[in-house]
Parts: sequence; C-alpha cells; structure tokens
Amino acid sequence: MRLKVYIAVALFLAGSSWAVAQEQPTPTQDPIGPLRQPATTTVQERIGPDEQPSATDEQTPEKRNTYLPAQESYDVFVLGDSLAGGLYAGMERLTIGNKELKVDGRFKEDSGIARPEFYDWNAAIPKILESNKVDIAVILIGTNDAQPMTVGDERIEFGTPQWAALYAREVDRLINTARQGGAAVYWVSLPPMQALSYNASITEIAAIQKRQAEAAAVKYIDVRPQLTDADGGMMVRGPDDTGELRKIRDNDGIRFMKVGNNKLARMILDVIEADIANARSTTPVSENVAAPIVEDATGKAEADWLSPEPLSAEGAITTGKSDAAPNGKTDLALRGAITEPPPEHPTARFFRTGESPPPVPGRFDDFSYTE
Repeated sequence: MRLKVYIAVALFLAGSSWAVAQEQPTPTQDPIGPLRQPATTTVQERIGPDEQPSATDEQTPEKRNTYLPAQESYDVFVLGDSLAGGLYAGMERLTIGNKELKVDGRFKEDSGIARPEFYDWNAAIPKILESNKVDIAVILIGTNDAQPMTVGDERIEFGTPQWAALYAREVDRLINTARQGGAAVYWVSLPPMQALSYNASITEIAAIQKRQAEAAAVKYIDVRPQLTDADGGMMVRGPDDTGELRKIRDNDGIRFMKVGNNKLARMILDVIEADIANARSTTPVSENVAAPIVEDATGKAEADWLSPEPLSAEGAITTGKSDAAPNGKTDLALRGAITEPPPEHPTARFFRTGESPPPVPGRFDDFSYTE
C-alpha cells in the first residue's frame, strides 16, 4: 500500500514538471536574454550597394588660391623712377605705426625701361633682393621711356611696331627679375599727364605695360581713372586720400604734390590690404595667380620686326656701364646701388614737404608765361 502511494506521488510530480516546461519560452524567445552589442556597419552598408558616399562624408582641406601668402607682416619695396619716389614717400607716411606693413624703396629719377644703358634695373634689382626682405614689389616706371631704344648699333624710334615689341620684351625681363626672390609684384599704371602729346606717349607706354603684366599674371593697378578729370584730362585738383579737395599734381604737369602722393599711395595700399585680408580669410576669393616666366609675350610676328636679329631670351640690349649721363654730366649713381637724394636736394624737399623745385628756364616743362 505504501509503495503504491510513492509511485502515484512520483508520477504526479513528473507530470507537473513536464507541463511547466512546456509553458516556458524557448531560448530564442527569451525576452531578457544576454545583452547584445549593436552591429557595426560601414558607410557603404548603410547607404546601400548602389550608392556612393557623399562629399560631406570625406571632407578634404580647401586649396587656398590667393595672390599673397597668409603671414603676420609683409615687407613692401617700391621700385622705379621719380614718380615711384613720390609713391614710396606716400606709402611710408600712410603706414607709420602699421605693424603689418613695412615700406622701403629705391628710385632713380631719370631711369626707365627704354634706356638700360643709362641705368639697368635688371642688374640693380638682384642686389636689392639680396640685401632686403621683399614680400611685395611695387613697380612704377616709364615716365622717361618715350624715346628711342637701341639694339646694338641700330636705333629704334619710339612709336614704331619694332619699338613696341622691344619695349614689351624689356617689361617682361623686369617682371621676371622682380619675381626672382618670390615677391608678389604689383605693377602701377602710369598716371595721365598734362601736355597732350606727352600724355599720348605715356598712354601708349601704359598700354604695353598693362598687356605684359596681365600676360605674366601680375597684379596691374590702373590709377588713371581716379586721376582723370571730367574732361578726360589730367586732374590737377581733386579729392585727396581723406576726401578733401586739394591740388594733387605739380605745376610741371607730371609729378604729384605731397597730398597727391598720399592719394596715389592710398590707392595702392587699398589693393594690397584687400589681398592680405583675402589671404587670411577662411573662405578666400579664388584668383588666377599663376605666374609663368614670360620669355616672349610679343609673338613671333613682332619678334621678326626686331632687326637685324630677333632678340634672344636673355635680351639683346647692351647694358654696358656708363659714367656720364646723356647731358654729359657725371652721374655717380650709375656706378652703384640706388640711393635717396640728400635732405637738402630739391627732389628730397619735394617728396618730403611738397615744395616743388622751379623748372629750368626754356625746358619742355617750363610753363611760365613769357612775352
């Protein structure tokens, strides 16, 4: 009897355990189960096999393309003839206390591009670059260039196609020389002049300079519009760099008064400062700043005009040194580096104080009235 009771209890417990087991979820149905890490997928798996990642998924640094490099300060060097001397003085005055721009310069009053036998800028500039830090080279030259040029013993008259081709070649040489040290070149246009015939010659020269500068990817600053009056002539009186109406050009119809040099300097500094801001901007304006070395931008047809032989890439003008200026007077500046005139010199007084030296009686710039 007791044995039957044990068997019955055992059968009851076994049946209950089997029933409970049938009610429990299977391991794949376990709502709790062990925690699982989310699966790692690639960009390609997320967007599908037929789609490619967008540009925003893989950002690349923007390539900066500006005329000037981004840096804390810049050394500016002004080069050229007497007008460049006035520009240099004006830029120096307007940048006093400016820690970002340091202005220096060299000028030779009677120099130019057409007469390298008188003063050869292509020989002088390398020496300047060796002894000075030059980030920016500002060039203003050409007031003395409306004259014949020479190739060997041949005289090439101003205004002829041969002269234009030869002059263009010399402009190219000067641009290439100024860029040797890695400086950014800013070429300033020649301003309008008062005498009509002289102004016509200067306009022709300025057009050649502009064409060659643009062909060499050099910044060309055209100041003529802001220095021309309503009648299309040279502006004698006009707004200075502060906006006040002043006399800005000298009585000789060529040079600038002190306030005029400040006005000219302000125009150049505006362009340079805009380029500096662009270089430092996080979103610079793209500019075409390629600077090819121009060997001959005049074309074969014009090169063929240059007789007796076409100029070589090195240039065919004889650049021998001369101790005497065309007027027969000894010019010591021809022998060495360019220097500023002494403080008592009339030119120094003009650039520093605006005091104009009187013209030589009977010279082309003597506009005094005579009966």
